[in-house]
Parts: sequence; C-alpha cells; structure tokens
Amino acid sequence: MLETSQREGIGIQWLTPHLGRPPFDLPWPDLQQRFRAFRQQVVQHGLAIEIRLAAEVHIGPHILTLARQNALPCCGQWEGEPAFLLELPFERIPHGTINLIHWLTRQGIRPILAHPERLRPLQTDPGRLEAFIEAGCLIQVTAASLTGIFGAHTYEAARIFLQAGQVHFLASDCHNLQRRPPGLRHGLAVATDLIGETAARRLVSDNPARLLSSVCA
Repeated sequence: MLETSQREGIGIQWLTPHLGRPPFDLPWPDLQQRFRAFRQQVVQHGLAIEIRLAAEVHIGPHILTLARQNALPCCGQWEGEPAFLLELPFERIPHGTINLIHWLTRQGIRPILAHPERLRPLQTDPGRLEAFIEAGCLIQVTAASLTGIFGAHTYEAARIFLQAGQVHFLASDCHNLQRRPPGLRHGLAVATDLIGETAARRLVSDNPARLLSSVCA
C-alpha cells in the first residue's frame, strides 16, 4: 500500500489504526511498538515515503481519560492546538457528542471528524454537520467516498459537504489493496470537478501542511 501511495505522489502517510473500537482495538503501547518495527521495514525496503503514527479514536469515555492525561494520539496541530482523529458509529450519533466536542475544544484539543459522509444520520440530514463545525470540529472526507465505492448515499453526502465548503481534509483511509486501496488521486479528481482545483488542492496539500507544520506536544 505504501508503494501505491508513493506512486500517487504522497510524501507523508499517517497510519491511523482504530483505538477504542473492539474488536480492532489494540493498546496504544502495542501499536507504538509495532509501528517502530514496521518503520524499520519501510526503510529497509528503500521507500521514500514518510510514515507517522496516530489513531482513529472511537468515541467513548476513554477520550476524556486520554485527554486529561495528555495522551490522545495526536496527528499534528491546528492553529496551535493538538488535533486527533475522532470516529463515530456509522448508525447513530451518540448522545452528548457535541458536548464532548465543546469540552475538548475548551481544553485546547481539536477533533477531526473522520468520514462524516458515511454516517447514516448525516446522510439523512447533511445539515447536522454544521453543529460539529460550530463546536470546533475539523472535517475529513474519505477520497473513496467520492468515487462511489461506498454507494450513492455516501457520495451525495460527501458532495454536499464539499460544495458547502465544510471539508478541511481529503484522506485515502486505505485498508488494503483489494477492497480499500489507496485512491487519493481518483478522489481528488472528483473533488476538483466539484469545487475546482484550488479548493480541492487545499484539502490534500495546504491544510495537511498546516496540520503538520507543528509537532505534537
């Protein structure tokens, strides 16, 4: 997958395994150990792409604990605040989600909402995304959502969010080379058709560069 990403022109790739979402959940120290070993293999294979470790953190009480311990897996800083990738269940928005986001932003932590276009409540009512943004969330859409891999409802929600100017990042969210391969280039092409080249490039270049310009504390 890294070779494919490198061919697509990606220079830095974040690896974001699930955290707090059984059965995919692994303890963070174990993930860090596996990442160090994997990074050595990447170097040995001569790949130029840089890899970094964060996580897609599933919503739950553990987020409060991690935040208080300054232990949320950070994927950069946005306007001087550490940012992390927040995941919600696909079928519902848990009670208190917006309150949690408000609490995090008051602590100086910026959540990045992962793939909102795949959440059933936001597909049904795309206008609900505005509450997340007003609470301080950044928004990340999956590139494959724009190419139809996840179906028409997901594409339509992604289109609405893009054309409303609500999206900050476009990500590959690749899982494998079969069903979920890297496909940022194809998603970027669709985004360019929808919102123009300058705005689309901002989602894969300018905004990620802003996020990566400051290291996590």
